[in-house]
Amino acid sequence: MPKFAIQNGADITNILIIFALVDIILGVSWRLKDGCKLSSRIFLSGIVQNVGLSLLPLLMQVLEDLTNNDVKFYQLSMWILGVFIVLALIQSIIANALLCGLKLPARLMAVLQSWLSTELKFKKGTKVVFEEREANNENKK
Repeated sequence: MPKFAIQNGADITNILIIFALVDIILGVSWRLKDGCKLSSRIFLSGIVQNVGLSLLPLLMQVLEDLTNNDVKFYQLSMWILGVFIVLALIQSIIANALLCGLKLPARLMAVLQSWLSTELKFKKGTKVVFEEREANNENKK
């Protein structure tokens, strides 16, 4: 019987990149839904942040292979790092989905509210800052 196992940093990185792609797609979707222009700087910083964080477990795997160590520290730290990155990506995915119009049950929203509040404020803030910058640029013309 085949056994599912995530065995190294490349496996963890593959999973994280899938989460990062979902997050990027949802982030673009809610900005388009609200009629915002996509800021290439904000878009690129999101891609760099998501993909960059997703590549960290692979980097740790390469370091482990280069040092020829089979140290449990590398494996444990890859897992811990992977879990924290997944949690951050899930937080961003849920926030983007809510901004796209996803309705969650009231009980679930009550539980997630404090966890998502900072992320939602940040995402709405970047939208406001971008819109103000666009308005200033139009006024200067």
